[in-house]
Amino acid sequence: MAKICPKCGELLDTQEFCNHCHVAIEIYKKIGIESKKIYNLGLKKVEIRDLSGAIDLLNKSIKLDKKNIQARNLLGLVYLEIGEPVMAFKQWVISKNIEPLDNEATGYMDRIQNNQVHLDKLNNAIKKYNQALVFVNQNSIDLAIIQLRAVIGLNPNFTKAYCLLALCYIHENQMDKAKRKLQKVLSIDHNHGTARKYMTWIQSEGHTDEAFEEVKEKEPGYFGLPSLGHSAKVSMNNSMFQFAAVLVGVGIGLAVMAFLIVPSLLSSQKNKNIEAVNQVNALEANQSVLEGQVESMEESIQQADTQMNVLTSELEQNQRQLTQSEKLLGVISLYEDDKATEAARLLEEVEPDALSESALATYEKTVQNIFPQVALDAYNQGYRDYRNGRYEEAITNLELASKYEKDDYFSDEALYYLARSYQRLDQNDLAISTYQKMLDTYPNANFKNDATYFLKALTNN
Repeated sequence: MAKICPKCGELLDTQEFCNHCHVAIEIYKKIGIESKKIYNLGLKKVEIRDLSGAIDLLNKSIKLDKKNIQARNLLGLVYLEIGEPVMAFKQWVISKNIEPLDNEATGYMDRIQNNQVHLDKLNNAIKKYNQALVFVNQNSIDLAIIQLRAVIGLNPNFTKAYCLLALCYIHENQMDKAKRKLQKVLSIDHNHGTARKYMTWIQSEGHTDEAFEEVKEKEPGYFGLPSLGHSAKVSMNNSMFQFAAVLVGVGIGLAVMAFLIVPSLLSSQKNKNIEAVNQVNALEANQSVLEGQVESMEESIQQADTQMNVLTSELEQNQRQLTQSEKLLGVISLYEDDKATEAARLLEEVEPDALSESALATYEKTVQNIFPQVALDAYNQGYRDYRNGRYEEAITNLELASKYEKDDYFSDEALYYLARSYQRLDQNDLAISTYQKMLDTYPNANFKNDATYFLKALTNN
């Protein structure tokens, strides 16, 4: 089986030394051994639930040896344990492309993807977490807290969400709640650096190190306008006027008394009316303030939606880049397994405009290595098939040769024998078009005279 240099990607002429980049293969063998040692250390970290330490070690392991399947699969499980399914899937997808058969990563992904309800929860949790980050950047801490509590409900092990929620509680000076969230993180990952950092800060501010029992918090309320109070209904009391009218006939003294008392009552009632009107005006002014706050909140939501659309577009672009990179890895894996034809077919599906600069360079080098080789092998086999009268098999191989290489020494002959195979099978229309294509593309072809002769014979019939 053909071997490829792990450094430059060129084919190896020997098993000891690369003639292209001049690297000793023995060095990479030692690096692989070191990668396995670091993987074992990461496994021990997982056993004692030091997940942060395990992530660091496992990343170092696959950095040394990208084909360390065990390290990638375990790293994916650790990421899933801390509530980061995207990072987990990234490792498993790469693992599966490196080793398509008998790979535990396939089962891990299937178990999650086949549970659509759970998958939807994870997706919603990621969206809400991103929205919470937007609210934090806008200093809308209350809205961020609501989003983060919803995130934790959807993804109970999402340590980043717990830490961000704890930070929001610290900002709001709710230290007890912050500490409970940090204790939850440390129960998932005993050595989580961010959680320990926040916990140390809380303790340094004079908060005692008490053991808090995890309790279910009340559901957050909703943001709405308070109902406006109704002004008191004012009614005029006419009994004093009636009483004064009766006393008019009694005497001037009582009439004067009534004249003095009634205006006093009216003045008192008028003051009450003015006070009620002032209260109504104050409530209306408060309503205007609240309406202004609602409008400001709606503008913030619109800005958040715009940012969310930008993030979604970037995510889709990154996903496309990841998909094409995974295909390219699959091509290289097939080529290393001496499956050049399958590698060429998969290479056709790769979209080079979606690749990063480094991946694009690898793609171009892979094209130069695979397509000419597959074309030559296909031409040789197609020519043998034609000579032995296996015209249908010859057509299959010669079409492949013409497709993958158009500028090699055999390219004109591939079209010629392809046209002859069509003619032998009485597929004259295809034979005519293929002869014509050969003459147009290769004016100085070796079989130019023969092709011209057969073309005239077919077109005159």
